[in-house]
Amino acid sequence: MQLTRYGRIARLNANLEMPIKVRSIFKLSYLRRLLEICGRPAHLRRTGAIALVVGSWLTLINQGDVIWAGQMNTVLLLKVLLNYLTPFVVANFGLLSSKEGRE
Repeated sequence: MQLTRYGRIARLNANLEMPIKVRSIFKLSYLRRLLEICGRPAHLRRTGAIALVVGSWLTLINQGDVIWAGQMNTVLLLKVLLNYLTPFVVANFGLLSSKEGRE
């Protein structure tokens, strides 16, 4: 047994010297569970709304002048898509971390 940074006890795997919880995130069943939580309609509405608001704000700040000038190209489109994807992923990480803390 070993105390973690937060005072919790983590059991160590004798072969890998890695906390069991860290190993479990690579299991397919665990990833399915994460996708199941993120894919719930109520969660998608919340994280989608966050992504829409924050992504629009980031696009306006970072690429607004270029879009307004009509200079849209493939690279700019990719940047705009990433402006929406980033807050969506961050909101889902926040959702999962709050769910993990309660379980």
